[in-house]
Amino acid sequence: MGDFASIYNHFLEGGRVPVFDGAIGTMLQRYPELKAVHFGEELNLSHPKLVQEIHRAYFEAGADFITTNTFSANRLRLSKAGLGERVEEINIRAVELARAATEGKSYVAGSIGPIGSLMTPLGSLTFSEAEKAFMEQAQALQRGGADLIIIETMAHPREIKAAIAAVRNKTTLPLIASMTFSAQGRTIYGTSPKTATNLLESLGVDVIGANCSVGPWELLEVAEVYHRSTKLPILIEPNAGQPRLVHGRTVYDVGPEEFAQAMNKMLELGIDIIGSCCGSDPSYTRKLRELAMGFTPQERSWSHLPQISSRTKVVSLEEALQHWDDVPEIVVRGGIHELRAASQGEAPLIVLNLRGMKAGEMEEFERAFLQAQILTDKPFGFRVANAIILERCLQATEGIPLVILEPEDKGELQEMERLVNRYGGVIVKIQAGFT
Repeated sequence: MGDFASIYNHFLEGGRVPVFDGAIGTMLQRYPELKAVHFGEELNLSHPKLVQEIHRAYFEAGADFITTNTFSANRLRLSKAGLGERVEEINIRAVELARAATEGKSYVAGSIGPIGSLMTPLGSLTFSEAEKAFMEQAQALQRGGADLIIIETMAHPREIKAAIAAVRNKTTLPLIASMTFSAQGRTIYGTSPKTATNLLESLGVDVIGANCSVGPWELLEVAEVYHRSTKLPILIEPNAGQPRLVHGRTVYDVGPEEFAQAMNKMLELGIDIIGSCCGSDPSYTRKLRELAMGFTPQERSWSHLPQISSRTKVVSLEEALQHWDDVPEIVVRGGIHELRAASQGEAPLIVLNLRGMKAGEMEEFERAFLQAQILTDKPFGFRVANAIILERCLQATEGIPLVILEPEDKGELQEMERLVNRYGGVIVKIQAGFT
């Protein structure tokens, strides 16, 4: 794990809130010669001076963090533009351009965005495929010399889990993870800010964020929930309002002055890091830098209480154990046939017993489990007999599950604990003689 605390302490000592840069895509729209370019990341190779010019403009406007032009630079997305074999080259060059633009005076954040395909069961993208693509990109960003990684604009809980696991497995860099919420205060998959907080904390990120999709006023409620739910530093990067199409060009309805007014509310609330997203330009960053000078960062903690969660609901470990006698336990061999009945009760979670499960039965179980999480808002617990089964369960879970380990699991305990640390979970170890 990288040391974000030392970066954050730099701003604590300086007595002001740090500022991220703004949109790259909005800036690219201003160059008529790029109308034929459909994939912005290829500009790192074809138009490096232009990309560097944009970074330089944000740096001169006061950005402390410059985000690389690599949002879509994973193999699966680059392949659609015939650039799949140039993942490493594009990501490394992007870091170099950001570094050169600021003469080493700002932190360079390597940007990782969504794969661009739907995850199973709604689409065909598997967890393993996503994790592999994110690993490759994260490694390239570290090789290029990024100071930290920012996973951003994520909506699906399993996709951001895959991205975080990839970064943690293949790099030593500090990590920001940012999700995107609709005007209704949830992601398009139903994840609430509170469950997002528990998911990201449990996966060991250094900073929790929210960005894109909506303007600053709409993100204020998300920021309030974040602030109540975590001790980690919080980054908020709204769009410049809502997009509109005017004479064939996308414009946004919140200007720099109004944007700064809304972000002032964020800082009064206690948000630690601010920036802007789609529709913004260096004029927004300049206003945010002026604003940041009047606010001092808060002391933050990189620890949290163990909680389990589904995509939409958080349950404390204390509550789960208090109601343990009421918790239904379903013995699973393939499908999950008793789930509907188990979902109706008042118990805070549902335990799935897979101790008799064989590796060959996991594909059927995984399909059933992915569908099951759509039917209930309750978190899940797992009793498993080996690490192979546990890994598939953790990858398929949209939230943070309870993992129940028995005395006879001692031989695989270390590997199971490693998997829980990688993919998220709360371990409960059963003592001998206790059921």
